[in-house]
Amino acid sequence: MKLAKFRDIVDVNNLAELHEHLLSRDRGFYGSFWLWHDSGTELAVMINGDDSYVLFISSDRAAQHSTLDLMTNPNVPRTYIGSEGPSLYSSHSEDAENPDEEVDFLADNYEPTPMSKRYTVPLSQALIVMEEFFISGERSTNIRWYELSAGRLPQPPPKPWWQFWK
Repeated sequence: MKLAKFRDIVDVNNLAELHEHLLSRDRGFYGSFWLWHDSGTELAVMINGDDSYVLFISSDRAAQHSTLDLMTNPNVPRTYIGSEGPSLYSSHSEDAENPDEEVDFLADNYEPTPMSKRYTVPLSQALIVMEEFFISGERSTNIRWYELSAGRLPQPPPKPWWQFWK
């Protein structure tokens, strides 16, 4: 399996190596990882302290536009997120204490990437998801997933009309 720590791509041969690489942090808090399974599926994880955002990409979507190709070949068109299809899944937390609060992450290009707390999971859960992904290449059943449609990044649901006057 290949793994990117931000833009540094390495080969990972076993769980011990995976665990070692997942300890990598920028500025002590931030982690950004892409995992490419041999089955063709992909997993992206951004970390800030104990908060994580997880994105699963099925093999049918990855076959169209592999993020590994996007990272290593400047000639690949940057249309990855914009394509149609029900094959992108974002982590989703219905239990978030402050779901509209944003958590700041760093993407693999070191760009600040704020995400709604409702789409984050605890780091401990994200680590389990990454281990399971390493073994199976499948989407974990240990977290809730939100299916992204038409390539749109997750947005908080609209407020009920009566909350606009608060």
